[in-house]
Amino acid sequence: GGAEQRGGRADPARLEHFAEDARAAVKVMSDRKDVDRKGLAIVGHSEGGWIALMTAKDDRVSAVGLMSTVAVSGRELNLYQVTHGLERSTRPESERQATIDLQKKIQQAVVTGLGWDQINVPEGVRHQADTPYFQSFLTLDPAKLMKDVEQPLLIVQGEKDTQVPPANAEKLETLAKARKKAAPVKVVTIPGIKHLPDHANTGEVDEYGRLTDRHVSPAVMTELITWLRQTFQAVR
Repeated sequence: GGAEQRGGRADPARLEHFAEDARAAVKVMSDRKDVDRKGLAIVGHSEGGWIALMTAKDDRVSAVGLMSTVAVSGRELNLYQVTHGLERSTRPESERQATIDLQKKIQQAVVTGLGWDQINVPEGVRHQADTPYFQSFLTLDPAKLMKDVEQPLLIVQGEKDTQVPPANAEKLETLAKARKKAAPVKVVTIPGIKHLPDHANTGEVDEYGRLTDRHVSPAVMTELITWLRQTFQAVR
């Protein structure tokens, strides 16, 4: 998604716009007569977990699920992903550090809108990175979102996730338990699962194209469904 490497998405939408769409979907579902209004949950994957946290401000949402969700700022995750990719490369240390320094300059230019004339990057790189979406991604801090979330939380993490590593689940749990109105939080780490919630050997991005089974792991779905049933029974 927009968190990978140097760029964001090409569309003009920001994360906040996706949250507006999610809230609109919640309203539509809550207005339907064939839907149990007390049984509405929102589940987000990766930065989609941020959308879920934003949507949790709607009191029609009874539970929130976070799958492979980022617990640090977009800036921090973006630098981690770039650094992780460099660590797996054969490029010399001097080039690695230069790339990291360049990435920091790109981030600053995206956030402030200034300094592009001082950065030596192809026009295509700037076009990919200089978007409202990537700007909103870099500046978002999930710790601030979590403070306002009152619903029960499920945090699902793939043990072989190398894009959003397992330490993020631990931090999300800490943030969730620090809430003033701390509803129950459950953390599940699933062995053998990568960032996309299916089976992996290494969990690295370059492995994705070689994997034949690309279905969501049954283990992930079982954890989610079991938690939803238990949570909705508890809140009734």
